[in-house]
Amino acid sequence: MIKFFNALLLLTIFSLFIIACNRSISPQTSKKIIKEYSVLNIPLYGEASKTEAEISGLAWHNNDLVLLPQYPHRFAGKYFGSLFYIPKKEIYKFLKGKISGIRPKKIDFSAPGLKKYSAKSDGYESIAFAGDTVFMTIEVVRSDSSFGFVVKGFYDTLSNKITLFKSTLTKVHPPANLRNISQETLTLTPDRVLTLYEANGINVNPLPGVDFYNKNLKMHYRIPLPHIEYRITDATSVDSKNKFWVTNYYWPGEKKLLKPGADSLIIKYGKGASYYRYKGVERLVQLKITKRRVELTDVPPIYLKLKNNDGDNWEGIARLDKLGFLIATDTYPKTILGFVKYP
Repeated sequence: MIKFFNALLLLTIFSLFIIACNRSISPQTSKKIIKEYSVLNIPLYGEASKTEAEISGLAWHNNDLVLLPQYPHRFAGKYFGSLFYIPKKEIYKFLKGKISGIRPKKIDFSAPGLKKYSAKSDGYESIAFAGDTVFMTIEVVRSDSSFGFVVKGFYDTLSNKITLFKSTLTKVHPPANLRNISQETLTLTPDRVLTLYEANGINVNPLPGVDFYNKNLKMHYRIPLPHIEYRITDATSVDSKNKFWVTNYYWPGEKKLLKPGADSLIIKYGKGASYYRYKGVERLVQLKITKRRVELTDVPPIYLKLKNNDGDNWEGIARLDKLGFLIATDTYPKTILGFVKYP
């Protein structure tokens, strides 16, 4: 009888242990698998296809997709350097199988007085248009800090030239001090310019927020943003419901820099099947602007199918009408322009 009760006691303790273990398992490690999306590569020809293009932003100007190189001076033009653009009709021709690739055209670029921000460690990170008015962010990296600027300019379509105005250069004070991290993302509402800091994880940025400016870059305020792990690298335009999408990227080699915490999006929704084989993250996340904050919507992230642990460094995004998204990489692994069909 004693042996029986001892066995029963051991069984009870073991059962309670199993229940406790199950409760302690983080939802982030659960095997919930959600749909992931493949990226259709759009072959590029010419200078924009080179690795040194380091495409850091995408934006629509009317019916042209503008590609922003991080270092425009690397591409000769009549002035300081060049940006690139692709007519929308060329993208549709490719998607319909009428052409096998695209050669982006050049836009002359002039930035009087801003040459010093084109050094090896600095550069242009994002771009958006309000009519022919253009806004960009600039990243500045120093030995002991990194910070950003937002600047305004004009696109003279008759001469095919973008000019930035030094007088509008406005410093954005970062919420954290991380090397090579600054205001990576820019988007617009009808009356405001929004910039987002690149790192918003819980272990590196205690008070993430979105910086709002008027179109003259004079008035400024910051409203809260939820913690989103890894890097936020670019944004689409804001739609009529105040919603927009951002690229959210993680390279495992930056674990010490970004110190990722619990991923709330994985906890809530799960992740794609390839994310159980590889450690990186490549996804698109939808945000919404409210009166008091910028918040996550209830739309699940769009997980891009991973091919390896190194991943593709997606740093540009733009909507393609109602078909999906156009995305572009920085240097790693090479210059890629891709299309993601969604929904």
